[in-house]
Amino acid sequence: MTLYGLDPEENEINDPATLRELIYILKEMVGNLQGMDKAQRKMLELSERIMKEQEDKICTMLERADLQQQLIDTQRDTIEQYQIAFSSEHFNDVRRLN
Repeated sequence: MTLYGLDPEENEINDPATLRELIYILKEMVGNLQGMDKAQRKMLELSERIMKEQEDKICTMLERADLQQQLIDTQRDTIEQYQIAFSSEHFNDVRRLN
């Protein structure tokens, strides 16, 4: 099997044109790899930023949920107090009528 038309069994390449072609191919490959590295680093950076934003949103939602639960608990307590107040007021009204 050959790579770029070269036999891997050959140990030396003496042809200057072939060497120039190989150098050009290697430089091109290095450039492509550098481009891929840059793109992957950018993707990682964006991914980390998005993850941080999502974590912040989740924390905010949890804080809001906690505040809403506290509000619900307060409203339940108030309703219970009204129920007690109205039931005893009703009981007192019935007692007065008798």
